[in-house]
Amino acid sequence: MSTKDVVAQNIFAHDALYRRSILLDQFSHGLKEVGLLQLLKAFPNKMSKLFIYSGDLSPEDVSEAVYVENEANLERNDSYVLSLFHSYICTLNSAG
Repeated sequence: MSTKDVVAQNIFAHDALYRRSILLDQFSHGLKEVGLLQLLKAFPNKMSKLFIYSGDLSPEDVSEAVYVENEANLERNDSYVLSLFHSYICTLNSAG
């Protein structure tokens, strides 16, 4: 294995173990504060349906879900980003 591969592997490991774990710890703490963490641990299969979607969504469904009714109230930059996001969603298909 080359040195470049080892360095890349260490960067990914650092990102996964430290940077992402902070976000997961905050999420876990939030679940604990509202009393859901204990339920998740007690009933992992039943509670997974709250966090995991296993159906089919079309690009139109996703676009409709993120549609902003009052786009006129958005700032110019936000409106531009939203239009790019809608364009991106429209280019997707069910295969991803």
